[in-house]
Amino acid sequence: MKQNIFGLLLVLSTVLVLTGCPNDTKPLSNNADLSALTVSTGSLSSAFAADTTAYTVSVPNGTSSITVTGVQADTTATLSPNNGMSQDLIAEENPIILTVTAEDGSTQDYIVTVIRFEVDYISINIGTLKYIPTGTFQRDGVSTENTSTVSAFRMSEKEITQFQYKAVTGSTPSNFTGDLSCPVEQVTWYDAVEFCNGLSALEGLDEVYTITDRAPAKGYPITAATVTATWTNTGYRLPTDMEWMWAAMGAASDSIGGDIVNGVNTGGYAKAFAGSDGSNVIGDYAWYDPNSGSKTHPVGTSGKTGNSNELGLYDMSGNVWEWCWERKDTYLTGVETYYKGAATDMDRIIRGGSWNNDTSYCTVAGRYGLYPGNRDNNIGFRVVRP
Repeated sequence: MKQNIFGLLLVLSTVLVLTGCPNDTKPLSNNADLSALTVSTGSLSSAFAADTTAYTVSVPNGTSSITVTGVQADTTATLSPNNGMSQDLIAEENPIILTVTAEDGSTQDYIVTVIRFEVDYISINIGTLKYIPTGTFQRDGVSTENTSTVSAFRMSEKEITQFQYKAVTGSTPSNFTGDLSCPVEQVTWYDAVEFCNGLSALEGLDEVYTITDRAPAKGYPITAATVTATWTNTGYRLPTDMEWMWAAMGAASDSIGGDIVNGVNTGGYAKAFAGSDGSNVIGDYAWYDPNSGSKTHPVGTSGKTGNSNELGLYDMSGNVWEWCWERKDTYLTGVETYYKGAATDMDRIIRGGSWNNDTSYCTVAGRYGLYPGNRDNNIGFRVVRP
């Protein structure tokens, strides 16, 4: 009997040990926050907060690397291997992602986008080319889906002058004489692309255009030719239609409040002129019919107060129309990326209006077509390069 009682007590005590004791196992932490985030160069776009997971940092063009360092809020969490490591930078945007992994396996990403600003290019022959960043914009008000994305490039801050054109080609085609700082005009589209090649050769850059079947074989104006482009070459060229529009609206620096939405310029296409902030007047930014005195004016004077647009570009509206690369064809619809133009249609695009046009022709969105062998005293151009 005593043995039975002892056995029963032993069983009961075992049950109590197995079922009656509290569970001492702690739950795994799900804390994947950071308590601090620092960068070796520049500063975060906003003060660090654990619940803010996206930041930007702007650094000068000469900055080749950066170190982003995070500190876990919970010591049981781990950080991705790139934490505290030097990261090489390229031009434009460099997204750096730090991933925090909590003890229970849950994760959270902190994204630091490092923007390395590129610089303007100085040509000994034509002066400054302003840096135009990559970006996306809405082309019109027909649909929010009608967007274009362009790569970064540099654009001559002023239209090509008579002096510059003569220095490269030896030709003096302009109707308005007496001031070589006025824009060259009376140039065909073919003349403009040949100028680009000539300027590239002068500066030791790879020529973008291959020109064959030139008519005439020598001399100017060139009224016909077959022209193809090698887009990877580093020399001078005409802007594409979309590059011109992006630059004219001020790109991501557009000064009209509300135009930039989530990094996309959604309203710049509607600007009445390049440089418009919605309250200023075109006469301070452009030589056009009411203020030009029926002639061109020295480049960079841009109306009575000589103002540039937000990117430092002059005469994007007025003075002379500017040749672009593309054939005109039907206007784009839908999403386009790095568009280089239609395969058909002889007419090439001109943009910006001129000294003998009213305001309706000087808009950012306005685009017109002209036979590439034509020329007139209100048509010139500017150039771009990588």
